[in-house]
Amino acid sequence: WPGFGHMHSVPRLRKWMNEQDPQLSVKLSDDQIAAGGAWQRRTPHAVLNVLRANQLEAAESRRQSPQMYSRNIRVLVAEEEDGGIGIDTLTSDLERERNMS
Repeated sequence: WPGFGHMHSVPRLRKWMNEQDPQLSVKLSDDQIAAGGAWQRRTPHAVLNVLRANQLEAAESRRQSPQMYSRNIRVLVAEEEDGGIGIDTLTSDLERERNMS
């Protein structure tokens, strides 16, 4: 899965999934974990966030990365019965988007 922007490694994402959502983690392959990490970093438009050092420090200290990434992976790549959208749906939506241009 190609990355979009700065991405966490698959081992780190897997660790967070194991800690936050162990039942789903055992169901997902490393490829699915990587896809979930990539999809949540994707945007249809170029985005540049400009923050002052003190703003970045405040944002980093408040963010709960393990919870946020695990929740987003569940929503994006888990199958519908597990509360997600699913890779098949995301892939077909991406293909449809590519064909529009």
